[in-house]
Amino acid sequence: MKKKSISTHDLIRWLIYSLVIMVPVIYHTGFNAAFTTPKLTLLRIVSLLIVLVWGVQILAQKRFSYRSSPLNKWIIGYGVVLSLATLFSTYFWVSFFGDQGRFLGLMTMLNLLFLLVVVMTFFQSKHDIHRFIRISVWTAVALSIYGLLQFKGLVGAENWDYDPTLRVFGTFGHSNHFGAYLAFHVMLLAGMFLNTRRSWYKAACGLAVVPMFAAILATASRGAFFSLVGAALIFSAALLYHRRHWMYQRRKKIGAGIVALLIFVAIFNKPLIDRFNNLNLTKRTVSTIEFMMDGNIPDRVSWWFSSLAMVRDKPVFGFGLSTFRDNYNLYRRTDYRVPFDVQDTVTPESAHMEYFNIATTQGLVGLIIYLGLIICWARLLFRVMRDKEGSIKKKITAVSLFAAGLVYFLQVLMSFGVVGTLVPLYLLLGASVTYYHVTSDPVPQSKQFKNIKFGGGTALI
Repeated sequence: MKKKSISTHDLIRWLIYSLVIMVPVIYHTGFNAAFTTPKLTLLRIVSLLIVLVWGVQILAQKRFSYRSSPLNKWIIGYGVVLSLATLFSTYFWVSFFGDQGRFLGLMTMLNLLFLLVVVMTFFQSKHDIHRFIRISVWTAVALSIYGLLQFKGLVGAENWDYDPTLRVFGTFGHSNHFGAYLAFHVMLLAGMFLNTRRSWYKAACGLAVVPMFAAILATASRGAFFSLVGAALIFSAALLYHRRHWMYQRRKKIGAGIVALLIFVAIFNKPLIDRFNNLNLTKRTVSTIEFMMDGNIPDRVSWWFSSLAMVRDKPVFGFGLSTFRDNYNLYRRTDYRVPFDVQDTVTPESAHMEYFNIATTQGLVGLIIYLGLIICWARLLFRVMRDKEGSIKKKITAVSLFAAGLVYFLQVLMSFGVVGTLVPLYLLLGASVTYYHVTSDPVPQSKQFKNIKFGGGTALI
């Protein structure tokens, strides 16, 4: 039997799959002050390998091929805005390389957009996308188990500034980002659970949600928890709509299940309530409420007001990528207080609200283009969900992709992205758009690609 050769196309797909595993997993305690460095270095190396392999393919085939998609104009537009925001930045080199810690400068942001284009180009079947989802989800499940071991003080609790047994942070360096990463994958796991017909695999998916949800609670991240709740409600509403006939036929069994759940809660409400009240998540929320009732404004709210003042002064392209910390002190408010009056020693790295941070550092133009990119992504997934000829399995996959992205976009209402969460997000955006093109796009896939041919010193489209 002739052995199948590995093409450049296959190599690029597997490099993407390697990013799905290695970027979340890799970390080193020696980079505590600049935790993103190992993940960023790996991202750069794999991206350069993709460029090298793609370049070999282009030279061999004498053409550059890319998928024509409605998202393309938003990708180009956002790349242009990022470049202009860097060019007119108040601190050019900070905007180019990114501030210390997150390193989300022009180089990294264009790198992420490049990965989005790569996924859209080289994922060309449902199998590619489902494999991407499976690899990403089971990596997250493994990291959730690692996080629970860390929470118990058994592994990975050495040489950190704060105790992971209070708020676990896994391999992400901060609990909020670890919680967001896990919540993001819970929604993909939900889609896998509903779509599989193999009983053993369905059981494995059902069991996997236990360590993931437990690890999210162990992070005590309110943003991750409430974004998961919000996305789960949207996911459930969409599922109810798409499976309404099936559920109507089984309404008696479903009703009996709901009644049994209510009886269980009624019987065990006291221990459940006690358990909930003892969660660090609950204690942090109660502490914040008490802090506000004492007449204080939460730090994030003060930062948001400062960011609005910054947008007012530079509304077009902002102060430049990654420059929030460098410009913040000019807009520091006197109502910014934290417990024990140590606020003067704290200068936030961002507005702790992604959309305000984008408006501050990329201007209103950058925010509009970024939101346009998100809306375009959502519309393409909605087309899959509304496809009358599409199977229920396709629609559930589209809903789970949308719900996973929604977790991120809700969570950053109170936080911000880092390399460890942005890489999965941009890969998911590319996979989502590709899913539309391979399942619901009326244009045949053979005609979805544009070719720039090279020959005789000229380039022909």
